[in-house]
Amino acid sequence: MSNAALLGFVKEGFYLAVVYSAPLLATCLVTGVVVSLVQALTQVQDQSVSFVPKAVAVGLLLVLAGPAALRGISEFARTVFLQIARM
Repeated sequence: MSNAALLGFVKEGFYLAVVYSAPLLATCLVTGVVVSLVQALTQVQDQSVSFVPKAVAVGLLLVLAGPAALRGISEFARTVFLQIARM
């Protein structure tokens, strides 16, 4: 396997990591901002009030989008292993 092919796999791996983690991070960010606004309006300053909605939102997103992400990651891994086997 040439250095260019290896660099291509690393580049694609980083791209997949960004693509599949961005929705999770965005969901956590949006949920955190909304919960913070609600906490500021109601003057409830409890740590668990901030954590639970974020955990539920990210968990729900993982249930909904997890299979698609797993298919993409497993296809990438299969491609990499097939290229390694051809060496």
